[in-house]
Formats: sequence, structure tokens, C-alpha cells
Amino acid sequence: MDKLDIRVALSVFDKVMTNGERKEDAFFLDGLYATPSFDGYTVTLSDEKVTLSILFHNKFNMEYDSRKSLNEFMLKLDRIEQAY
Repeated sequence: MDKLDIRVALSVFDKVMTNGERKEDAFFLDGLYATPSFDGYTVTLSDEKVTLSILFHNKFNMEYDSRKSLNEFMLKLDRIEQAY
């Protein structure tokens, strides 16, 4: 996955919420955390090095420490999308 497809990211969010293990305010599955906002307008997918926030109208913000971390995060998205 070279660039972010919001539809795939939202699908992965749903899969983590559905199949993941509850960890306080988030759900965890195969290395990714899915956290909904209290109002449902923002959803977050994250691991230890990358945070993807999907905002209203499918706008998004990504924070990451390196290109390698981002690539690993994208692979996790792809792996969950294919496996569940």
C-alpha cells in the first residue's frame, strides 16, 4: 500500500473494532489500536510509532517518526484488510 486509501483505513478501523480485544478506550488487533472519538466524528488507528486520525468528511492527519515506521504501519493496514 503506497498511499493511504481512506476507504481501506475505515474498513480496517471497523475490523479492529469488531475483531479486536478491548483495551480501555480502544480495541487492539494485530498490532493496531482503533479508538473512536466520543462524538463519532473522528476515528484513530495507531501503533507505537504512527497515529492516523480520520476526521469528518474523510480528511485525515498522520503523525509518524520515520518513513520506515509509516511503511510498517501501512503494511499492518493491508494485512488486516486482507485477513479479516
